Amino acid sequence: MKHLHITFQLQLNALKALFFGGVILFVSACSENKDLKPTIILLPENYVGSFHIMFEVPKGQPPKYEKDTQVYEIPSSGVLLTQTELNISTLHYYYVNSDGTRTPITDRWTTSIPDTPENRQDKRIIIFGGGVGDIEPVPGCKATDLSFGVGTKSDMLDNINLFGIYDDQHGIRSMDQSIFDGMCPERDKGEPSVYLLPENYTGTFYIIYNAPNGQPAIYEDGAQVYKIPDSGLLLTQTSGNDIWAESPNLQYYYVHNDGSRTEITERWPLSIRDTPENRKDKQIFMLRASLGGLEVAKGCNLQGQLFAVGTKADIWDSNSYFDFNSINKATIEGVCFKP
Repeated sequence: MKHLHITFQLQLNALKALFFGGVILFVSACSENKDLKPTIILLPENYVGSFHIMFEVPKGQPPKYEKDTQVYEIPSSGVLLTQTELNISTLHYYYVNSDGTRTPITDRWTTSIPDTPENRQDKRIIIFGGGVGDIEPVPGCKATDLSFGVGTKSDMLDNINLFGIYDDQHGIRSMDQSIFDGMCPERDKGEPSVYLLPENYTGTFYIIYNAPNGQPAIYEDGAQVYKIPDSGLLLTQTSGNDIWAESPNLQYYYVHNDGSRTEITERWPLSIRDTPENRKDKQIFMLRASLGGLEVAKGCNLQGQLFAVGTKADIWDSNSYFDFNSINKATIEGVCFKP
């Protein structure tokens, strides 16, 4: 049996690999624009940790130039949202103090850092890594994130202020989300769907689609409704939502014994660590994890989807396995079995 927290630990390890591993993407090679521009990146004096530049955000920082050189001013949060496209070549990094004086940061490090006494004693300020990746700040809308680390080798080895762009305390999830209004207005938001969960249900649950004798399609005001049973396994005749990633058209509710509903509004924050502090968080989160083929019986694959609900501790500790042999074969008869 596999546990969800394994997946989340892999995400955390991937974040560390950005700074310490060999998967380093050189940014000048990632741009398709041949008119590459020299770039200056300005960091607050003594800033240590991750810093990110997210491109093509309509309400982000307007383009700024010094002659023909692009300038990106990283705020104290470590995350800069800019209106410009990714179009950079030679990079120059500076610390900027309160009177505007700039101190160049010239040392670069793009490989792993052995944890040795010599590296611990190295007091040079270094720019680490250099990664470019696609992110999805708005459901169905991709953007580009350029990320680095800055500090001493000891700072990086100790994970001082290292965070991902989706970090719930330091990344874009901690910002006013209205800044992303207007991004990708033509994107496909998927069909509206409502998910109804038994009161106080926690842990993982599955939906298996296209089951001929499963739950018939139910609609409320044009939205498809999925009623999750106490077992945590719903078989439905519907084909599901084409947009499997989180969408503004998806709503989740706990249904109480009297029929009233409590909406679950929080979504699982990516790149989050399993720490004692996070385990104390009592907020209820929803995770819409994956969509794909599930082998409900030997040689019988159906489209299914994994979800999880509960506190951070509930989700980390949830078991993402179901015994599909317990399914009533008549429910999926005609898809995988002879009548």
